Amino acid sequence: MFFNLKYKIIFFFIVKTKIFILIFLFLGLKMFGQEESSRDSLLQVLNSKPNDTVKVNTLNNLAQEYLAFQPDKSIFFSRKALFLSEKKHFYKGFFVSINYISRAYSNKNDFDSALFYLNVGILKAQKLKNFNELITIHKRIGIIGIFKNNYKLSISNLQKALDLAEKHKIKKQICSINNNFGVLFNEINRFTTAKDYLNAALALSLKINNQHEEAIAYANLAIAESGLKNYHSALEYQKKFLGIANDLKMFEQMALSYISIAEIYFSLKKYNRVLDNSFVALQYFEKSKDFQHLSLIYRNIGMAYVAQKDFAEALIYLNKAIKYSKKAQEPDVIADSYLYLSKLDSAQGNYKSALLHFQKYKTIIDSIYTIEKEKVISEMLVKYQMERKEKENSRLKENVARNQERIDRQHLINILLVLSSFLLLIVVLIGISSFLRIKKFSKLLKIKNNLIINKNAILEEKNWQIDAQNTHLETQNLELVEQKKLITASIKYALKIQMAVLPDKTILETLFNEYFIFFRPFQIVSGDFYWVKEVSNHLIIAVGDCTGHGVSGAFLSMLGISSLQEVVNKHESLNAAEILERLRIAIKKSLNQTPEDKQNDEGMDIGLCVLDKEKNELQFAGANRSLYLIFQNADLQRQADLKKCKDIVLTSNQTHTLLEIKPNKQPIGAFFKESLFTNHTIKISETDRFYLFSDGITDQLNKEEAKYSSKRFKTLLLNIQNYSLPLQKKYIKQAFDNWKEHLSQTDDVIVMGFKLKYFELKT
Repeated sequence: MFFNLKYKIIFFFIVKTKIFILIFLFLGLKMFGQEESSRDSLLQVLNSKPNDTVKVNTLNNLAQEYLAFQPDKSIFFSRKALFLSEKKHFYKGFFVSINYISRAYSNKNDFDSALFYLNVGILKAQKLKNFNELITIHKRIGIIGIFKNNYKLSISNLQKALDLAEKHKIKKQICSINNNFGVLFNEINRFTTAKDYLNAALALSLKINNQHEEAIAYANLAIAESGLKNYHSALEYQKKFLGIANDLKMFEQMALSYISIAEIYFSLKKYNRVLDNSFVALQYFEKSKDFQHLSLIYRNIGMAYVAQKDFAEALIYLNKAIKYSKKAQEPDVIADSYLYLSKLDSAQGNYKSALLHFQKYKTIIDSIYTIEKEKVISEMLVKYQMERKEKENSRLKENVARNQERIDRQHLINILLVLSSFLLLIVVLIGISSFLRIKKFSKLLKIKNNLIINKNAILEEKNWQIDAQNTHLETQNLELVEQKKLITASIKYALKIQMAVLPDKTILETLFNEYFIFFRPFQIVSGDFYWVKEVSNHLIIAVGDCTGHGVSGAFLSMLGISSLQEVVNKHESLNAAEILERLRIAIKKSLNQTPEDKQNDEGMDIGLCVLDKEKNELQFAGANRSLYLIFQNADLQRQADLKKCKDIVLTSNQTHTLLEIKPNKQPIGAFFKESLFTNHTIKISETDRFYLFSDGITDQLNKEEAKYSSKRFKTLLLNIQNYSLPLQKKYIKQAFDNWKEHLSQTDDVIVMGFKLKYFELKT
């Protein structure tokens, strides 16, 4: 067989991508076909000369009727509605018109025109402060960005829409935007990320009882699961989608879903199921005469018949696929059909015909890649020519400026020469008349000239001294620059040493089911540190915040890590409070802190956990640092029990509860009122998430000199519990940067979140 593996891979990629884009388009934009009688009745209303508002609504309804299959007519009616609504200040109709115009141009693949009208809509929505419409328009631009493969445009506008929706608490829009993000990440094959957004959209749609967004979430989750080759999961999501779509009478979307289901069954090699679902989809699209989808269906049927070796039926449907794909200008479908015709001929022994069909397939595939390459080369050439032209214009401007400067200088010199000549003539005339007076005062002038010469000599001496001083200062400045480079290089090397003593990523991945570490030093090296140690059936986790930052803080953090390692290795007791007691003794000894040092600034704050994996118990002891534990509200008995505990504060939202275990108000180091550390012990669950952190994040100031605060940090953690821990790090970092904006960082920052891996429930 001469079918190259490379082309098989290309074929399957094209098939999957095509179906995914189609399903997104029709689900996201909700395009439905209507009966001809409906259009006639709308035209009768239009001819009856209704009032302006009714006329605008009727024109928009006609635009919707023609949107799917006659976009030019849709543009005609929606533009008339747009101009009339603008003239009459009927802004509800105005935004509906913007919607249909942009969608009609998108259906024609004229995305630039669609973007033009959407930007007109943005200006109007901003002027009217209509935030709901502004969000909707940014969503549509995000969708167009996906079609144009301009993912920067797509992400930028979807994020703007999401920020506005969250700011104004418009839950329906938040749900829709999460669905759109899911489509975007499906398109670029980041299926796991897509699932995070789609699951968030699904959860919110169920909460607000929005069946349309629920259906979209199921359909796109099916795409993500197919991309991850979880075909059975994909089928389950498609079935859930069909159940809702049937109730909502989303017949066209259901037909598209059957195409996608056929694709999944083809991957599972269940060819009878491919045929069953394809014929269901065919019943719908044969009525609509949609060449694009008919070509896909005929191709899939032909492929299934080839796989079943029913070559007579396969030949009929593959030829139909070629016929309709040519009308729809779908070269990838034509190529697929020729490829399977080649397989069909080869299986029947018609090798000459098989070779001919394979050559046609390869020619189309090569032309597709050639067009893409030529497009990229053309874009690069235009960009290069524009840059070169800009450079030439810049050089010309510089030359013109220099020439003008020379002309101005020469003009000034000419003026000075004329003035000098005139003054010289006057001097000569005056000199002739004043010769005797000049002679009389010549002796006096000589004396004055000698004085001037002497003064000039003194000034030259001073100038020389100033030049020497400047040279000395420049030398000193260069030395300071070199010293700064050496110091910076040393600090960066110290950072490598500091990072080397922190727990390795592979160790953390072994010990935790999920985790993240948001670690941002204030000055290259950090006074904050984290430490993890597994001892027997116990796991010790600590996050410390040393006095100061930069080099001094880094030295203390290294001392803290080595001291922790020493006190844990030397003693058998794994009581959290006792570990902190031994650590305080070690630090005071290392820093030469005597009993007389009642208030010493050197030391550290620390939160330390000890997990007993046999008893499912967590010990915690803290020196000025708390522990946050978050669990689900469904565990009502646990919530009631924890409310009775001492030094514990509970904060809840609708789905989760945050448990804060308070620390002792004393540091590790000399303190004016030292006391024993308190050891807290609680039972834990396998779904619990834990957070240890320094005060760098809560003490960060914004432009109004307000701290971020523990209250805001708790609210943030509760609001992101539906996301994985690595994704939570992204939201924490984003919240931190948004709070401080352009201001500098206040202190070292560390936040450690983790979920235990080896935890097993005991019965």
